[in-house]
Amino acid sequence: MGRVALVFSFGTQSSVLLHLVASIDPEVPVLFIDTGKLFPQTLQFQSDLTTALKLTNVRTVRQDQGRLSAGDSAGNLWCSDNRACCDLRKVEPLKNQLSHYDSWISG
Repeated sequence: MGRVALVFSFGTQSSVLLHLVASIDPEVPVLFIDTGKLFPQTLQFQSDLTTALKLTNVRTVRQDQGRLSAGDSAGNLWCSDNRACCDLRKVEPLKNQLSHYDSWISG
């Protein structure tokens, strides 16, 4: 099967997929993208669900701070260029992490 990761936003709607994967192997790497713009409730839900499902390999993915400062120094890129913000805060850091895996699952 190779090296597989699950990319998960820890949203309530796709928690079923996370539960299924956790019931098969709680050590499967779960990549959680932290954009730096998440609500505290999202971070708490992520923590609570990780504990409830006994996940042992949740990895938080963040953009490099230097790259983030260069690309969005004021922290409000999302106001003027939504796509560039997503590329900077989600796409780039996830792409860097996914290079370590043979395949990935997303809900």
